[in-house]
Amino acid sequence: MYWIAIVVNISISFFYGTFTYSMAASSDIDPQEYISVLLIAITWILSLASLFFLLKKRGLR
Repeated sequence: MYWIAIVVNISISFFYGTFTYSMAASSDIDPQEYISVLLIAITWILSLASLFFLLKKRGLR
């Protein structure tokens, strides 16, 4: 069950990383690395928190 959550979280973080990278590469201004790093960090923190919650919930059963 939690393998599905791992795959979904990795795909979501990969999508955010590629989306922000393509936005920064297409813009004429300096690439906004801080925003992309922040989004990737937020998605990874959320994925780790959800995985911890799923493992804790699975352990309580």
